[in-house]
Amino acid sequence: MATKKTTATTKKTATTAAKKTTKTVAAKTTKAAAATKKVAESKKYAYIFFNCDEAKSQSSMNIFYNDVFFSDTKAGRKALLSKVEEEVAAGRVNVADMEAVKSAILDGEPTDAAGKMQYGDIERIVAAA
Repeated sequence: MATKKTTATTKKTATTAAKKTTKTVAAKTTKAAAATKKVAESKKYAYIFFNCDEAKSQSSMNIFYNDVFFSDTKAGRKALLSKVEEEVAAGRVNVADMEAVKSAILDGEPTDAAGKMQYGDIERIVAAA
């Protein structure tokens, strides 16, 4: 009879320990997910327009020539669009579909507009984390 009681007590203790471990792991996972979300929300991005070659190679993008960063705000995106329009008007950049570029810059992800440009590129950088 003592053996059955000891076995039952051991099983109960093991089950309780497993439940506590599961709760602890779940709590830590939730805290880690919240921390990751907070970091992702706190990241601030900026965009930079580059004049470049047709292949958009990194070596053709000159940070000393294109040194204006545009913040990820409404005003910053409008300024970025103005820069793109200025480069198109000057003939330094070709755009296949200006409406799609305008939509990507103002309402979507500005880097998506780069695929619709020739001799121009938009890169995203982390301004603050």
